[in-house]
Amino acid sequence: MHLVQLIDSLRWGGAQVLMLTFAQASQAKNIRLTIISLAPPYSDVPLAEEIQACGAQVRYFPGGGLLDLNRLRNLRRYLIAEEVDVMHTHLTYSNIIGPWVGKRAKIPLVASLHNERYKEGDNSVRRSLETFSLRLWAGRILTVGHAVQHAQRERFPNRPLPVVPNAVPPIPDLPPAERFSLRANLLQGKTGPLLISVGQLIHQKGYEVLLEAMKMLRAEFPESVLVVAGGGEYRSHLEDLASSLDLTGRVYFLGKRDDVPRLLGAADLYVNSSHWEGLPLSVLEAMSAGLPVVATEVGDVPRVLSPQAGRLVPPGEPDALAEAVREMLSASDSLPQMGQAARKHVRQHYGAQAWVEELFKHYQEVLETASQERGSFAKHPERAEEPRS
Repeated sequence: MHLVQLIDSLRWGGAQVLMLTFAQASQAKNIRLTIISLAPPYSDVPLAEEIQACGAQVRYFPGGGLLDLNRLRNLRRYLIAEEVDVMHTHLTYSNIIGPWVGKRAKIPLVASLHNERYKEGDNSVRRSLETFSLRLWAGRILTVGHAVQHAQRERFPNRPLPVVPNAVPPIPDLPPAERFSLRANLLQGKTGPLLISVGQLIHQKGYEVLLEAMKMLRAEFPESVLVVAGGGEYRSHLEDLASSLDLTGRVYFLGKRDDVPRLLGAADLYVNSSHWEGLPLSVLEAMSAGLPVVATEVGDVPRVLSPQAGRLVPPGEPDALAEAVREMLSASDSLPQMGQAARKHVRQHYGAQAWVEELFKHYQEVLETASQERGSFAKHPERAEEPRS
């Protein structure tokens, strides 16, 4: 089987990290795997190199715009020439382009929806195009969590939307000496505790709320430090806000990092302040690394995070977020035990191998459906006429 995973870009992000997880976990499968990015390569992001190290190919099909005709033609020719059997699309551009091209290349298609809703300011035309394209040409539409499934039913009322939850590989503990050294570097002379949050610096992630909560915790935990790993359009705004809240030396924005598992291994507590999510990979990764979590009650987080592994709070409420973090840090002796409960739950229910096996069931089913339809067209050639493009 030649399988293509089509994604908008290979920047660091939850869906992009899943491409690496898939490449790692599917190595034992007898497949040829190609990851196609609709954006050009990024020299400062080593994700493509890590994917290729797993034996997968990485190809790029950048365009001058969403519906660039040259890109559409070139992508169709590539899929046909390389005898692709199944294509799986991720994120908005891919969910628009992929079904259209896949139909014309006669390749069955699986699409994934990764979020409850679009980020504020997203183009409604793109959303409508995605809905139209998936309704018309996607063989199967998957959702990454039950909250996403529920939120997307209005767009696809007559389609089953199977849930295939995101997955993470096991993240081992750091060696003690490495952990000590990394903590010292991140704490910058303070004694801790060390809090961490990971994600793009965008409105969805609610970092303003997190900074407000850190201000409330300043007097009670003067040696605490928060590090935020991720890049994005809000960085300068958040840095200015942290300064205005007198959090200089208490909050550090690390930018895009390719060593997030190491950063998680050095921390004491993970904090997620998102306004909305699907099933955030960052929370799963933190739990896999053995971190207890304080998170907003959004998306599928309540299904993942039990009271034994962390605390849930309403989104957009810095008081509640600060109180939950305060409760956790005040009972610091229980944090390692909660972290182990988090790790055990994620490894049992969100493992990468089980995730890959579930995806392959869907790939085989759309292949079988496509084969049956081709057989029907062979008996009734009048049904096989291609729609005009």
